[in-house]
Amino acid sequence: MPYKSEKIKIANTKYDRRIKLDDDDKNAIVEKYMKGQSMRSLSREYQVDRQVIKYTIFPHHKEEMYKRNKEYLKTYEVSKDTHNKYMRTHRNYKHELHKEGKI
Repeated sequence: MPYKSEKIKIANTKYDRRIKLDDDDKNAIVEKYMKGQSMRSLSREYQVDRQVIKYTIFPHHKEEMYKRNKEYLKTYEVSKDTHNKYMRTHRNYKHELHKEGKI
C-alpha cells in the first residue's frame, strides 16, 4: 500500500535536498562577490561547491551547462536497480517528513 506522502510534492521547497542555497543566500553571495570576495572563499563560507557559487553569480553559465548536459543525458542510461534504489530512498525521506509533520 503506498504512503500518503507519495502524492505530496517537495520540489522547490525547503525540504528539496537538491537545493543548496535559498534566495537570501544567493543575493548575499552576489553582493559579496561584487565587493571583491573570491568564489573559493564564498564556497567555503556557504559549504557548497565552487560551481554552485559560479552558477549563482553568472546564471548564463548554468544555462550553457544545462544545454550540454541535455545532449549528454540522451546517451546516458541508469540501470533499473540504481533507479529503484534512488526512488526508494526518496520515498522514505518523504515518508519520514510526513511522519514528523513537516509536510
